[in-house]
Amino acid sequence: MAPARVKRLVIDASVAQSCGGPDSVHPTAARCRDFLLAVLQVCHRVVMPKALRDQWRDHRSWYSSTWLTSMFARKKVQLECEDPPNSLEAPLRGAGLNDEQLTHALGDRHLVEAALSSDRIVVSRDNNARAAFRQAAGSVAEIRNITWVNPEEESDPRKWLEAGGPADSHRLLGA
Repeated sequence: MAPARVKRLVIDASVAQSCGGPDSVHPTAARCRDFLLAVLQVCHRVVMPKALRDQWRDHRSWYSSTWLTSMFARKKVQLECEDPPNSLEAPLRGAGLNDEQLTHALGDRHLVEAALSSDRIVVSRDNNARAAFRQAAGSVAEIRNITWVNPEEESDPRKWLEAGGPADSHRLLGA
């Protein structure tokens, strides 16, 4: 089944690193693998600006490396964002985050910046970064409509992806 609308997803290296092979039964490894497999099969695309490609190169598993090769072969990888937004560094620094939250937000701001330049979807296992961005969303309006999906929390990623990756309220940073 084709998705309602093909989306461009920003998939964090935390997902790539956690993917297990076809025989993996560990819940995290299996859910990350199943999510990537659903992305491949449902026809969505992945956005990979340079900072994210570098992280993937350093942290990918065997399975995620194979998956990414398949995505490239199908021309489903967008290497650069069309309109790079202004850096979120200054707004995040002014968002009233504590030092730990600020460290998490600044460390993963490239994910949110890439999402702002594509279809506003981040796929990541990093709940600390998600919490920091949710806190910042109170004063950084441009990130409120970013959808943040954690594959570990998705019981049926294929269903969500086939529906076109809707921005359900519980997934929005500004919720």
